[in-house]
Amino acid sequence: MDEIDSYYNPSWTAIDDWLKYEELKANVSSHPYGYGSLSKQRKTPGAYAIYFPDTKHVYFGSSSHLYKTRIKHLYNLIGNQHPNKDLQEVFNNSEDKAFMFFYVEVTNRRDAADLEQKMLDDYDGHPKLINTHKKIIKEISLINVDNAYKIIEYATNCKYRKKDMNQEQVKENKVSKGIVFYSDGSAAPKNPGPIGWGVHGYLFENELPKKGSGCQTHILTTSGYVPKIEKATTAFMEVKPLMYFDFFGSSLEIGSNNVAELEAARNALVKASEHDISSVAIYTDSEYVRRGVEEWSPTWIKRNWIKSDGTPVPNSYYWKELISAIDKLKNKGVDVKIFWVKGHNDILGNDIADKLASIGSTYSGQGKIRVEFNASEVDGYWKSLTDKHPFISNKRMYFNTLLDSQVVGEYYLGDHGSDDNLMGKRDSDAGYCVLQLATPDPIIEKLRNYQSNIACDIDSLITARIDKLFSPDVYNEIVKYEDAAFVRVNSYNLDLNCLDGKPLTKEMRPARLSMRTINAICFLKERLNLFKDYEINKEILHTRLDDFRIKDITDVFYEKETKVKKKAEETILKLKSRYSVGFDNLKIDTVVNKDDKPHPLSVSITLGVDLPDRNGLKKLEEMNPEFYLITWHESPKTIRYAVVGKSEGSYGIWAGMHSNLMFI
Repeated sequence: MDEIDSYYNPSWTAIDDWLKYEELKANVSSHPYGYGSLSKQRKTPGAYAIYFPDTKHVYFGSSSHLYKTRIKHLYNLIGNQHPNKDLQEVFNNSEDKAFMFFYVEVTNRRDAADLEQKMLDDYDGHPKLINTHKKIIKEISLINVDNAYKIIEYATNCKYRKKDMNQEQVKENKVSKGIVFYSDGSAAPKNPGPIGWGVHGYLFENELPKKGSGCQTHILTTSGYVPKIEKATTAFMEVKPLMYFDFFGSSLEIGSNNVAELEAARNALVKASEHDISSVAIYTDSEYVRRGVEEWSPTWIKRNWIKSDGTPVPNSYYWKELISAIDKLKNKGVDVKIFWVKGHNDILGNDIADKLASIGSTYSGQGKIRVEFNASEVDGYWKSLTDKHPFISNKRMYFNTLLDSQVVGEYYLGDHGSDDNLMGKRDSDAGYCVLQLATPDPIIEKLRNYQSNIACDIDSLITARIDKLFSPDVYNEIVKYEDAAFVRVNSYNLDLNCLDGKPLTKEMRPARLSMRTINAICFLKERLNLFKDYEINKEILHTRLDDFRIKDITDVFYEKETKVKKKAEETILKLKSRYSVGFDNLKIDTVVNKDDKPHPLSVSITLGVDLPDRNGLKKLEEMNPEFYLITWHESPKTIRYAVVGKSEGSYGIWAGMHSNLMFI
């Protein structure tokens, strides 16, 4: 800062003197608004406005090299005041100094230039100053362009005059269209390897939308997705989406991640040429692509694609294809820009493109050629619907990889805790479930079949995250892309990830305590089959098991309600109001056998452990549910219990096998 401060001379009173500031180089001869760069150091990109009282001008500028310490120094020039504070003293005593009215940090040089150009396009002429130094600026946020205008208006006591535009220009502005693309490439499971590319984006009209885009977390702008929490502070214009794009492709060639990135950008630009647009922006997480287009390619072309050391440019075929696609768009008058974004950094468009690239590389790894260019209507694009039986409410599912051991429609579920390595540990909160559904679940069947196919007859136990499987994003990806939505983590075990890189299944090898879970599930399955036999022949219990008792507890949870449908009365079941969201457990009274005599017993039932969770019970209302409490003797002095449910031909049994043992 000492070196910077030495550049400043308090006696400067005219704009010519101000320009002596070594790193502020502005060309103001052709326009009353100047442009300049505050530093040669590559630091923070941004846009700024400076007011000069002597010449009564306001100068706008932008740079990719604005350096924060320079900005702080400029604040010092206006009286060592933070720009959000009261500047009365500054205006009273600093008529001979320049005022930096605002500074907006952005992510790249292009965004900074866009801010500057927006001001030059929207406003013309410079203000007539009236008692400028007597004005007070209080607590005005300096975080976007609109607030910057407000500051200038306060200081100059007048409004800017918007440029006059004829009706043709207005119409042209309203109908201008553009495309924002996010591109990504993948080489998996190692680089180089089977490659795939993916592209996500949207076609937009350059006008404010009359309704929301349907995206719950982001708004759509000329410069990509912006989180809604940043909407108030963004300087970019919100736009009206016309169409969404999702592209991916595979290849039979082994290639590098760089090749995949080049192919992603090229395919995006090729599809962009099919639309009548004025601009296209591509956001890539590959500096190789961005720098190649902006910095290296002009030299490569001059040298006929030969590097300075005399060797050919790597991947020159792909580079030529990409540059050709760019040139074709530019020849049509389309503004083409390529920006870099950080990968795996919760950037919505980049995350979607990354998933699509993973799909492409998965198909490549399977030896399949598949290329898709999907364009979707705006309405309903962001809706993610799942369809699962209400009996499915646990977080984990267990199955064996041998197809002969799997029964279609029969699923073994449970909640053993967050650590899959501790599966089987005796935990009082753990619960297990066996389901026998009349209609098999297609998503579960697809997962089990894929897992068994890659196991190649290996007998192994798998734990699947059923809650992740039925999350809206993953569910819809499996419906849309089928087996390509499953990503194998490595070649030495059977673990699978989702497209977002999060775990979906885990091979329990070594098995450790997990066989305890299998024993519990096998026991529950035997109890469920015994219950179903009892429905067929009630005498069978007396020959197979002593003191197996069944109590109908449906009315504990549901009450009957009469509705009129098509002029006819219909009785339906409705979940009782006491079972509201957050309801945990209840006590149910029953009778068991003790010393050959009836003995009253109160058992504790926990929702989500001893039966489906509250949401599952609610969804069952129109499916004629029935629930039964079953009890049996573990020994002459102990009782175990479970809950059996049935609905439209589907059965389930639930129990906390580490907490359902009771002494009598």
